[in-house]
Amino acid sequence: MRQLVATMPATDFVYLGDTARLPYGNRSRTEVATFVEEIIGFLADFKLDAVIMACNTSAALAHDVAVRRSAGAGFDLFNLIEPMAQYIAESNIGSVGVMATLATAKSHAFARALTALNFGGAILEIGCPKLVPLIESGSLGQAAVEAELDQALHKYLLELAGVDAIILGCTHFPFLQKRIEVLLAGPLKPYFPGTVAILDPAVVLSKKMKASVLFKAIPDAVATAEANEASLNAENIEIFTTGAAQSFIHTASYCLGHELLKVRHIRVKHLIAAEKIWQGDHALPLSPAFVPSISFA
Repeated sequence: MRQLVATMPATDFVYLGDTARLPYGNRSRTEVATFVEEIIGFLADFKLDAVIMACNTSAALAHDVAVRRSAGAGFDLFNLIEPMAQYIAESNIGSVGVMATLATAKSHAFARALTALNFGGAILEIGCPKLVPLIESGSLGQAAVEAELDQALHKYLLELAGVDAIILGCTHFPFLQKRIEVLLAGPLKPYFPGTVAILDPAVVLSKKMKASVLFKAIPDAVATAEANEASLNAENIEIFTTGAAQSFIHTASYCLGHELLKVRHIRVKHLIAAEKIWQGDHALPLSPAFVPSISFA
């Protein structure tokens, strides 16, 4: 959402973070498929123009479920895997490493997408199970957590030694991009003799969506940090989490580098009851239809 808000600030956004059931990357396809079906059902009542499966594990394991559940709902369905594969297939990249959750890596979703586009280079997909819990811990910045994070990154990056490009194949991982670049330019440089491109699928997707028929008429963004920071708390964005709202705010604010203010809690058991959003003991009606609008699951 950070990338798309910066690219298309005039768009209305609905964001649902299913933090109560994290991490998805260690779950079975059956579990993830159930979650996807519930979330798409909840989002369908917002009368959206597009829904993005921002969780690559969901897209890797249950894209077919999302397609089936969204049939006839009136919105376009996007994920981050296919646009990223298209971008690489059209580039001169020779070999690719993918940092992902265990489930995404085991599914070989990126490799399948690249192979379908006749990409002929080597593809290495590795699961990085320690990263999401550390990012979501709410303890980033503490010495022990920082040390564990650097150690985990060092280990995972060594498994991708020699690749030309690294895909940040989980939407948590772009928050670690600067750390990764420091490691590649420093202690791990002997293992990566060439220049390594660090690829954020959200950047590729945001450009694709901005150029699409749905959103091409939206004014270009004002490219300033101040504008982008302000836009994440704008009135045209609704943010929901199935976990504790305050914990979400704390972690998201740390990752974003500025305070996130408006987050509403929705209980997992009410996801499928799309008529109302529950917050504490108060039932809140769903927002009116957004045009144009995007939602994230």
